[in-house]
Amino acid sequence: MAKRSDADEATRLTGGEGEAAGANKKPSYGTAEPKKNLGRTVTPYYTRDGGWQPAPAEAAPMYLYISHFLSAFIDRTWQFAVPVLLMLVWTDTLLPAAVVGFASNFATFVLMPYVGHWTDQKDRLKVLRFSIIAECLSCLVGAFLLYHLTLTAAVKGETRYPTWSTHEIIVFTALCVSNAAAEVTMRVGQQSLEKDWVVVVAQHLRADVKVYNTRMRMIDLGCKLLGPLFFGLVVQYTRTPGISAVDHVYNTIFALSAVNVIAAPIEFVTVAVAYCSIESLSKKMRKVREAVSPFTVLAAGWHTYLTHMVFAPSFAYGMLWFTVLDNGALMTAYLKWQGVEEGLLGASREA
Repeated sequence: MAKRSDADEATRLTGGEGEAAGANKKPSYGTAEPKKNLGRTVTPYYTRDGGWQPAPAEAAPMYLYISHFLSAFIDRTWQFAVPVLLMLVWTDTLLPAAVVGFASNFATFVLMPYVGHWTDQKDRLKVLRFSIIAECLSCLVGAFLLYHLTLTAAVKGETRYPTWSTHEIIVFTALCVSNAAAEVTMRVGQQSLEKDWVVVVAQHLRADVKVYNTRMRMIDLGCKLLGPLFFGLVVQYTRTPGISAVDHVYNTIFALSAVNVIAAPIEFVTVAVAYCSIESLSKKMRKVREAVSPFTVLAAGWHTYLTHMVFAPSFAYGMLWFTVLDNGALMTAYLKWQGVEEGLLGASREA
């Protein structure tokens, strides 16, 4: 066997040392290009010391769960807070809560097909960022309008019924618009995460989408209890002896607004991290379809429903819901009107 030359031996030793040094060398953060690491793609998402820190794709679901929890918590809290606060403004009428609830549902029915069409055309991250910002601003504006109505009613001594003066009508209409905007933007973010982002992430990671959907649903159901319970306890325990109605509403609105302001930046960051971790999220895979009038969709749906074989039993089951009161905004306002404590009302909201 031929003897190795001194040059070959030096090359071998140098290469071995280089490999050893490479194994112990810290990763470089000076590039923003995705890198291959043990068979998985990692993508940079935030700066550190002038460079980029890579985020593994497997961490994307966790960030989606965090964003969905905060969004659902704010959503359920706001839905419960509006009728309760309206009952603090006018203590002897359910009409304002009923009108606000109707306006929100009607706006959702009319606008969601067009908003969905717009969502399909835009980048996923831009859609969620818009949803987060619009939701936060709508809730803050609605909270300010509720406080303004409380202050106006207290100054005029009209704390039982609204007189529907021109000023009250303008402010109350603005409240309906802001609440409807909050509801629509909340649904945009929820639908985008649950129906689009989760599917793309599951396909990218080759995971079972049913597992992700189950976890998202568990988070949503948990927030249905935690959101109303949180706000109910805030309303109940900020009512101290001798406090005026205006100060009480101010305290509860301040707590609600603070939660919105704190949650929005966290949502903003978590969705950006998930988006940058999954390359597939930057690509639109669906066909963009023209927006269809909601009334056309409703007519076609009713025609299909009425001619289907399950119409009779499903209609009989649906009639059962006319025998009980729905546990929604109007029911919440009614129970508050009857003197049920806010903490108990929040804890039993989804019972």
